[in-house]
Amino acid sequence: MPVGVLGPPTGASVGASVGASVGASVGASVGASVGASVGASVGARVGARVGASVKMSEEVCVLTEGFVTGIWSENTYVLAAHPGAECVIIDPGQDCLPRLTEVLARHRLLPTAVVLTHGHLDHVWSLVEVCQIHRIPAYCHEADHWLLRDPLAGFGEGATALAAMVGGVPDVLPADLRALPEQLTLAGLLLDVLHTPGHTPGSCVLTCRSAAGVAARAEPAGAGVVDAVLVSGDLIFAGSIGRTDLPGGNPGAMSASLRLLGSHVADDMPILPGHGPATSMGAERRTNPFLRDLPPARSDSAESR
Repeated sequence: MPVGVLGPPTGASVGASVGASVGASVGASVGASVGASVGASVGARVGARVGASVKMSEEVCVLTEGFVTGIWSENTYVLAAHPGAECVIIDPGQDCLPRLTEVLARHRLLPTAVVLTHGHLDHVWSLVEVCQIHRIPAYCHEADHWLLRDPLAGFGEGATALAAMVGGVPDVLPADLRALPEQLTLAGLLLDVLHTPGHTPGSCVLTCRSAAGVAARAEPAGAGVVDAVLVSGDLIFAGSIGRTDLPGGNPGAMSASLRLLGSHVADDMPILPGHGPATSMGAERRTNPFLRDLPPARSDSAESR
């Protein structure tokens, strides 16, 4: 079974076990390991750290910074072509504004859009606030727009207990909500969108590369060269996958999406998940029990190039 904090909320009961299960392991301690080094077992190509900025040389194309937000230990990401550029914000989680503001200021970044991997509350808690402050649109697959209109709908029977525990939930339906297309060019980045339902009907993974087609090099030297990074949302984590027992979840669709992912993504692809530490497709294909039997990526797959 999928383990730990794999989307909102974790554990058997929303009311009784959210606090305990947020601290559960997702291959390692979520809070600690997101800020920790990816490590040699994942592969040097993944680059420096998820919880710190991936520092870039002049030839680098994708500046990536991720940080943990809220009681669900959700990962929010900021992607840009380089410091001083426009950027894309991925999945603005609970109480992310202070850290997000610091990241934008430190890298001199100007947000141009928010892109969502799916519509669960832990990934969109600060969506309206971020969009209003920066006057930017939000992109989300149409099949998950219902979760933005009614954020508690994604929790089923536990919705009332959750709302009481967190003191109410915010409005998460932005004024400028747009359907997420199969490909999107934003902030000098090319985002290839793969629809991967199962965790939610509109769950997607995002492959990000420079719109100019320049390879990214993560520092320090020796971290390797990658030409893209995959933001996986709650489809796949280091050592596990997203849960399918919440409203809109579908185990059959999840299995199909994992097969689709396996056929599209090469082993050296760095993966930035919605919870827990960064990983790579190769590491998950070797060690993740849900991916071990997947066939290798097709050589003609865009994401595998």
